[in-house]
Amino acid sequence: MVNQFLDKILRWLRWHKVLPHIKDGDTVCDIGCGPHAEFLKNISSKMEKGIGLDKRVEEKKEENIETKKILLENELPLADNSVDRVAMLAVLEHLDNHLELLKESKRILKPGGEILVTVPTHFNKPLGEFLAFKLKIIEAEQYLDHKRYYNKKELRRDLEKTGFEIIHLDYWEFGMNLFAKAKKPK
Repeated sequence: MVNQFLDKILRWLRWHKVLPHIKDGDTVCDIGCGPHAEFLKNISSKMEKGIGLDKRVEEKKEENIETKKILLENELPLADNSVDRVAMLAVLEHLDNHLELLKESKRILKPGGEILVTVPTHFNKPLGEFLAFKLKIIEAEQYLDHKRYYNKKELRRDLEKTGFEIIHLDYWEFGMNLFAKAKKPK
């Protein structure tokens, strides 16, 4: 029970880090939206359309939100230049082929469109593992599945290597996480 509560708080913090960067009328793709596409549901009145992609989500359309069940390692089922914003909140660290997903994100973004990314830092690893495995107050599965942790240089490198221009990059949550906002060139 405690771990679900803390996980919800951490998710809420990620959403509120990204929320100011979503513009009214945007088409937003939330990659790794989770089983209930909660972020998109919370911003549905602000956006024109939301697309949630995740291996755990049920495929459906409700009002202005469409969810698609996919493996994120595959090509994204969206047209080129079709979305204004891509949100990728605590996703990249779970993927073997994270650079391909960044390239796919760039492909689906409109020229000038933005990607909003949160990832854990190297400082997060010992604390997160302590909270998950010793205190058992956050979900252990998410830490078992981490393939990498980041610093600014590493996240900048991955975004630039896949063709993005960095707009903003900063540490938050006491240096435990990184937030990046980058754009697809026009």
